[in-house]
Formats: sequence, C-alpha cells, structure tokens
Amino acid sequence: MPPRLGALLAVVFWGVSFVATKAVVRQISPTALVFTRAGLGTLLLAGMLAWRRRPVLPPRDALP
Repeated sequence: MPPRLGALLAVVFWGVSFVATKAVVRQISPTALVFTRAGLGTLLLAGMLAWRRRPVLPPRDALP
C-alpha cells in the first residue's frame, strides 16, 4: 500500500471514529463503549498475530 493511501485511510478511520462514538454514546454508557472498543481491539490484534503466526508475547531474552 502506498504511504499516502495509508495515511489517508488512517485519517478517514480517525474521523469516522468520532462520529461513530457520538452516535453510540446515545445508546450505551461511555464506560461500556470504552471497554467494548478495548475488547474488540484486543481480539483484532490477537487475530492478526495468530494469522501471521507470530507469538503474542516477546521471547524471554528480549525482556529486560
């Protein structure tokens, strides 16, 4: 993906996030929204790591 296209997509998703948040907060509490977003993000990242066959945790020798 070209860098400019990636930057444009990041800006679009960032902007849509504010509009979606404003609409969803009318339906559920802000706390529930924060936990839902964090949970979905965790599942998405874990799925991406599993798909790429990468470990979730770094190797022990990489830790200080």
